[in-house]
Amino acid sequence: MTTAHILLVEDHEDNRNIYRTILEHFGFVVHLATDGGEGIRLADEVSPDLILLDIDIPVRDGLEVARHLKSNPATARIPIV
Repeated sequence: MTTAHILLVEDHEDNRNIYRTILEHFGFVVHLATDGGEGIRLADEVSPDLILLDIDIPVRDGLEVARHLKSNPATARIPIV
């Protein structure tokens, strides 16, 4: 069985640590981004199975990031929560 990769885009350190700890406990590989620009870059590089995306993040907000990712054929298929 292949391990699922999750991209977590969250600017608050405490939230990142909590979410990462829970997800890793259940066996997921977690990739972390602290702002929208980094989230877009990592989504392109990693091609995760799921993106957990905060709305209120620096550089590019979550709505802008989601629009960008859904308009890109390489990342459009990735579910965003």
